[in-house]
Amino acid sequence: MVRATRRLLLVFLALGTVWIAGCLPDELPAFTCDGNTILAIAPGANESSVLWACDIPAAKVTPYALPRLLGVDLSRMLGDQVWVQATIGARKYKCWRFDPAGRQFLAGPAELEGRPWVRKAIAGSRDGKKCLFVPHKDKDNDGTYDVFSYPDLKKTGTVPLVNPMTAGRFWWVDVKQKKNDEGHYEVRQIEVFNPRGKRVCSISKEEAEKAASFGKRKMRGLPRYARISDDGTALLLAFGDQGWYSFGLFDVKTGKCLWGGITQTLWGTPLVRRAEVWTLRQEKGAEGQWDGTALIRLRQGQKPDEKGRTGQKMLVLPVDTDLSRDRFCVSPDGTQFVLGIRRSARLLLIPIKEEVTAKDVQSVQLKIDK
Repeated sequence: MVRATRRLLLVFLALGTVWIAGCLPDELPAFTCDGNTILAIAPGANESSVLWACDIPAAKVTPYALPRLLGVDLSRMLGDQVWVQATIGARKYKCWRFDPAGRQFLAGPAELEGRPWVRKAIAGSRDGKKCLFVPHKDKDNDGTYDVFSYPDLKKTGTVPLVNPMTAGRFWWVDVKQKKNDEGHYEVRQIEVFNPRGKRVCSISKEEAEKAASFGKRKMRGLPRYARISDDGTALLLAFGDQGWYSFGLFDVKTGKCLWGGITQTLWGTPLVRRAEVWTLRQEKGAEGQWDGTALIRLRQGQKPDEKGRTGQKMLVLPVDTDLSRDRFCVSPDGTQFVLGIRRSARLLLIPIKEEVTAKDVQSVQLKIDK
């Protein structure tokens, strides 16, 4: 029997930890919008996949068996909806939405049947309403997107978009691009949209280049990550190259780059504020091996260290982790990171504050009580 202890509640959060190339910021595990429930995909009986709903106020953990799947490819929160995508054959896919009220899985829209659309869907907004943008079936590579109303997912139209990216809480950006003389894509302009579908600003090529140039070398290409700040006044855009990320914070009224820095980790979900960004970073020892995980605060005006990184180390933990696989996410109230460590099958709860010590960090060994 599964006991709904606090320890077990955290176990299911970590078991669902998956890292996907491209860093989908809304991948499970995730909190529901009200912050009262944690949702995660985790092994159940006989290694079958189970969606675990962890009711925090009631201290109750409830498993929901997934439909007959050959393998779960992806699980995401699109807005406040939980979607699961699975492979059911050679290039055949099935997508289900979990209905918490009815405690059941519901099939996705008939128009999207058989397609791996959950991975590519963008939670955004248009004409004053929330929606999902999904690449058109027959025009997947030409920038044509179908618009589905939210939350009922009825197709309402088709729009041309170049390179849309979700930025959290139904904020989204569309990256206009062009090829340079070397044949590489680079930013021409970035349009920023709020949850009502209104374009609030445009970020010019010159301003975007500032965010890509905070390190020793300019990051080429297009932004790989976007995240709105907790107060909705600034947008983080990150440009990546071989594990390094140069990022900038942009004012969403003017499109101007406020400040930025460079770090080695934005794989998880950082805490983004207008004046600071908190994240986790792996630390290397003298011989180049990974030997710790650091809690980092990045702020304006910080000078790069000897390795070219900005950020103030608030805490270094001698834990065996691989942040290219072990995902972390920020709590809804922005007070702590939850880091799931696969290799040692445990969780770390790391407070986000200035005067943090190793004693403040809670370690949870992952074990399902029976």
